[in-house]
Amino acid sequence: MDVVSDRRGRSVAHWDDWSALRHNGSAMHDSAPLFAEHGTHQVSPFLDNEVVRACLHIGAGSRRRPGLYKPPLALACPDLPRFLTSRQFKGHFTPLL
Repeated sequence: MDVVSDRRGRSVAHWDDWSALRHNGSAMHDSAPLFAEHGTHQVSPFLDNEVVRACLHIGAGSRRRPGLYKPPLALACPDLPRFLTSRQFKGHFTPLL
């Protein structure tokens, strides 16, 4: 399969990774006042520097494994509670908002 690249030789997946980081990082930053207003401490382990570095060292196709949900998170942050790193699905929290 051909990989689509830009003029500098970076793949579309590389651009997509950074685009997603910028989007999610700014969303967390923008929502910080809302969390603070309600006395809640905002955390975003998927945006942790160690997690991001580990993920960017792994090819996009290798970041997903059948039966595992976000395996790089467990590798990058072994001290996270097992209930976070052993999930098999994404939670649905829209009704709580």
